[in-house]
Amino acid sequence: MIKLRRLKEQCRRKTKNKIYVYYQINSRVLLTKLSSDLGRKAALDDIDDKELQRFADLGFEWIWMLSVWTTGGKGRSVSLTNPQWHKEFQETISI
Repeated sequence: MIKLRRLKEQCRRKTKNKIYVYYQINSRVLLTKLSSDLGRKAALDDIDDKELQRFADLGFEWIWMLSVWTTGGKGRSVSLTNPQWHKEFQETISI
């Protein structure tokens, strides 16, 4: 939450004009967590409106949902066998 506030403040300082700020969410990570919380496979529709409103309250006008596409077996296999990608992903979700 603190990182989001800092980002919002930095964006506002860069210009005196109205700017439109978007926030990126990795939907696969979010839906995996939701699935665990719900005890079933989650869909985008399961994202609580209160969660999305939290971003609006922080000044974000748009949400960019990353990773909403379906991947095939070959793409998954390549991703799982690429140690550099795996390392970067682990570092990203550990922040």
